[in-house]
Amino acid sequence: MKVTMHWQIPQKFQHYGISVQTQSIKMVRESNIKRKYCL
Repeated sequence: MKVTMHWQIPQKFQHYGISVQTQSIKMVRESNIKRKYCL
Protein backbone atom coordinates (compact mmCIF):
# COMPACT_ATOMS: atom_id res chain seq x y z
CA MET A 1 0.00 0.00 0.00
CA LYS A 2 2.77 2.48 0.92
CA VAL A 3 4.62 1.83 -2.36
CA THR A 4 1.52 2.50 -4.49
CA MET A 5 0.77 5.67 -2.53
CA HIS A 6 4.33 6.94 -2.99
CA TRP A 7 4.02 6.26 -6.74
CA GLN A 8 0.56 7.81 -7.12
CA ILE A 9 1.36 11.14 -5.42
CA PRO A 10 4.33 12.16 -7.66
CA GLN A 11 2.38 11.17 -10.80
CA LYS A 12 -0.51 13.43 -9.77
CA PHE A 13 1.87 16.31 -9.09
CA GLN A 14 3.62 15.77 -12.44
CA HIS A 15 0.27 15.73 -14.27
CA TYR A 16 -0.77 18.93 -12.48
CA GLY A 17 2.53 20.61 -13.36
CA ILE A 18 2.16 19.62 -17.04
CA SER A 19 -1.43 20.93 -17.15
CA VAL A 20 -0.30 24.24 -15.61
CA GLN A 21 2.51 24.53 -18.18
CA THR A 22 0.13 23.89 -21.09
CA GLN A 23 -2.34 26.45 -19.71
CA SER A 24 0.39 29.10 -19.35
CA ILE A 25 1.58 28.39 -22.93
CA LYS A 26 -2.01 28.77 -24.20
CA MET A 27 -2.36 32.07 -22.33
CA VAL A 28 0.90 33.37 -23.86
CA ARG A 29 -0.18 32.33 -27.36
CA GLU A 30 -3.60 33.97 -26.93
CA SER A 31 -2.02 37.18 -25.64
CA ASN A 32 0.42 37.22 -28.59
CA ILE A 33 -2.44 36.74 -31.08
CA LYS A 34 -4.42 39.55 -29.42
CA ARG A 35 -1.41 41.86 -29.62
CA LYS A 36 -0.91 41.09 -33.33
CA TYR A 37 -4.58 41.81 -34.10
CA CYS A 38 -4.52 45.00 -32.01
CA LEU A 39 -1.45 46.25 -33.88
